[in-house]
Amino acid sequence: MDSDQLLKRENIWYLLSDLYLDTEFGESDAKYMASEILESGFDLKTIEKILFDEVHPVFCWNLMTVAGEWAGFKREYVAEMVSSNLRSEAPKSWFEKQKYKARLRQIDSAKYLVKDSWLMVKSYIQRND
Repeated sequence: MDSDQLLKRENIWYLLSDLYLDTEFGESDAKYMASEILESGFDLKTIEKILFDEVHPVFCWNLMTVAGEWAGFKREYVAEMVSSNLRSEAPKSWFEKQKYKARLRQIDSAKYLVKDSWLMVKSYIQRND
């Protein structure tokens, strides 16, 4: 991936990380996010893949904690955390593989935490696409 593509992807990571803040996500947030996504040049299928395969595994935990981040993640932090997660090595031992599978189940089951917010954003994208 060249540097321009990486920068565009990092911008989307940062934008989508707002879905994981411990705050109320409203119509104005959804409209803004949808407009930024539309300007990004990524299609909806790619955005959903980025959301659930790249951003969600890193930030879903924020919505599961008692006092999650609410003020917003720093752009550099988002880029580093997602990049680091994407670079992580596959588990090697049987025990590591079992832990990894359990973690993936937790991550997958946490998609409901952003479902309503994402559907709101998605509806604005589809209206303007």
